[in-house]
Amino acid sequence: MPSTISGYATFYFLIGVTVLNETKAGDGILLNACCPGWVRMDMAGPNATKSPEEGAETPVYLALLPDRAKEPHGQLV
Repeated sequence: MPSTISGYATFYFLIGVTVLNETKAGDGILLNACCPGWVRMDMAGPNATKSPEEGAETPVYLALLPDRAKEPHGQLV
């Protein structure tokens, strides 16, 4: 079990993704989660290791998967 707030949030989010993945298998909808990492924004501050553009790469990749893509599905990407 995680010991930080962000660890708890990620842990319980992944439980939800796993449950939905199992109950919605075969419906043609890809269900994934992603973490942009530590991004230089107001919340993380200027010392964060990623630019906003780098943090956006994975969410944009997932949003633009082609129609009828089979994977990734039920993963933390």
